Amino acid sequence: MAVFDFTVGTVHPFDLPKTAVSRALAWVIAAIIGIAISRYGLHIIPSTRLHLLIVAYLAANALSASLAADSYVAAFGDQERRLGLSYLLDMAVLYLAVAVALRSESDALPLLSGFTLGAAVAIGYGIVQVLKLDPFAWSLGNARPLSTLGNPNMYGQFLSVAFGVGLGLMLAPGVVRRRLLSALAILMMAASLAVAATVATRGTVLGVIASLAVAPLVYVKLHRAGPARAAAAALVTTAAGLGLGAIGWGTPLGARVEATIRGFQIEDRLSVWHSGLLAFAERPIFGWGPDAFRVAYPAYRPPDGSRIFGLNYTADSAHNWLLQAMVTSGIVGAAALLAAAGGFHYALWRRGMPKAPVLGGALLLGSAAWWANGLVTVGMIGVDWWPWIMFGGTAGLVGRQTSVNTVHRQRSVAVVAVTAAIVGAFSPYLALDADHWMYRASSRSDSEAVDFAQRGVDRDPGRAEHWNQLGLSLYSQMRWKDSGDAFAAAARRAPYDATFWLNLAKARAQETLHSDRSSGGADQAMSAARRAIATEPNDPSIQAGAAAVAIALGDADFAVVAGARAVRLAPGVASFEQTLASGARAATNRKATLGELSRVPSLRDSRLLTVVAAEVALSAGMLEDARMYASRALELDPQDAQARELLRRAGG
Repeated sequence: MAVFDFTVGTVHPFDLPKTAVSRALAWVIAAIIGIAISRYGLHIIPSTRLHLLIVAYLAANALSASLAADSYVAAFGDQERRLGLSYLLDMAVLYLAVAVALRSESDALPLLSGFTLGAAVAIGYGIVQVLKLDPFAWSLGNARPLSTLGNPNMYGQFLSVAFGVGLGLMLAPGVVRRRLLSALAILMMAASLAVAATVATRGTVLGVIASLAVAPLVYVKLHRAGPARAAAAALVTTAAGLGLGAIGWGTPLGARVEATIRGFQIEDRLSVWHSGLLAFAERPIFGWGPDAFRVAYPAYRPPDGSRIFGLNYTADSAHNWLLQAMVTSGIVGAAALLAAAGGFHYALWRRGMPKAPVLGGALLLGSAAWWANGLVTVGMIGVDWWPWIMFGGTAGLVGRQTSVNTVHRQRSVAVVAVTAAIVGAFSPYLALDADHWMYRASSRSDSEAVDFAQRGVDRDPGRAEHWNQLGLSLYSQMRWKDSGDAFAAAARRAPYDATFWLNLAKARAQETLHSDRSSGGADQAMSAARRAIATEPNDPSIQAGAAAVAIALGDADFAVVAGARAVRLAPGVASFEQTLASGARAATNRKATLGELSRVPSLRDSRLLTVVAAEVALSAGMLEDARMYASRALELDPQDAQARELLRRAGG
């Protein structure tokens, strides 16, 4: 269900609905396990020390959550990803359920059938998008297919896992003679590769290569092959890999891989990794909290981020599972994750695959694809369940199974479990309903939008973005004080988000300009503007927005400093240059203003800024500088009458 569930008409149509389904199913499954334990005892759980690795990982994240920079995000996850501590508890239930259910390879049929069904839906919908037949007009800013997962990178990772699972099924002894199973495996592999060529996610290539690289080892292990057959298997997979590469070279995926090999289109990943390492160094032991990469990123946004990513970009993922663990749960959580990954894969290799060749090969090659792909891609709920399936399957296969007999029947336990399951299954409703109301509020600008946003806040008051949307709706109705109060609530809940502080500054500025100083007047507005800049100093939009607030409130000298930094961070943005020009013309400290203008790299290429620099220099009595800037303005536009007049007045 977490593969293909999505809901139209919400702000977050993919990850939040998947979270709701995951949470509801986790409660139901937990109730079933509880009833089974009450009836048959703890013997239904396979006995293995591997469970300790899961307990250690959960404990590390729980400790990280208790020390998190944002306790709400740590508990319930980032607004886009929803991978907080509550999600990890859902996955712990999934792990336990799979471990209990898989007592032999024959028990794997429901698991493999469910994966195949999810893959069929996700791949089929991806094909619909490739053919431009999608009935939904997603406005997510990406032309590449994203299927039911909502993100091309995540979709590409799922496709690589599907390829690995199919390849693992094909390598099991006797599968070729089972025509239906082999046909499904081949179809899943072929369809995954075909769609991946259009999705053009480079991480998919890593996943496919990893599964192909591990395939000969799996074949040797399962077939007990000698050196000759092992060499032949390696040769076949190498040839298959080269053949797939040759076929895919002319596809969109091949073009992106070629660009990567030539050194293009990699700066974005390197930049995010660098920011992630800086964030890790700030809190290296327990990290910033589960799923808190967005919390950490603003302070470490690079100065050239706008050139690399464009304006208004923020990162909510490290694009690397190990670095993500380091940032969010520190070295303790990352070490626990590495220990779990290593321990379970070793156990699957040594004992799981010989016991269950079909399931074991599929789990191992699917995991090879997931972990390799995850080195360069985001982690999201649509595919991050895979390791927990693999962990649970391995525990079920290698754990010591004991005979199960009815111990005693406790009807009261069943009643409590069913009641808890019913209540718990509906627990995600408020968050999902809040998202529906926020979607309605964001799509309107009338008074009804305020009511919609308020309903969303009432249903999920802990989420800062809901308060921000309420503030935006109130702002559009010119209810300045109320909008400022809503923005202040958002900023209190997420002080690391500079946008909330800037919105607060704008609202308080409007309140002041309309003769209402009950919230502190200009001082409070400028304080919020300064807080926005301090929170994310390398975001040019924040700098320019703070400069605009300062101009409105008559603090032009502050506006010059902020506006000049905005232009330095994002050269060539006309609106930023206009803000700087407005501040410079009104500034009182003319020499300092000219100094700020002279440090703007794009000064020589901007007619507007060169004219303003000439004006400032002339008013400061710096005639030589005035002549220089006026002459440059005329070089850029020989017909500029204003520049010609400035040159004349400067004695040129």
